Amino acid sequence: MKMADIIVFWFPKETLCPIALYELGRMLAGNKPVFIGIHPEYSRKEDIITQARLARESNYRIFSTLDSLATCIVSFVKKW
Repeated sequence: MKMADIIVFWFPKETLCPIALYELGRMLAGNKPVFIGIHPEYSRKEDIITQARLARESNYRIFSTLDSLATCIVSFVKKW
């Protein structure tokens, strides 16, 4: 993640992803663009939304499907 230009997370409904939650916090503290996908049934969804909003005013996006997450990333990279 230190070498990446953009950061992407997907939080599925099947698991809490404790390490990914930790890494998300670390990445939100930085200045790289962060794209976050959260399955609508993920149990910590509201925690992630709140964490992102409190950590940053901008430079992050949250999506509820893998398709919308992937589409936005492709569009972002093409414009870059």
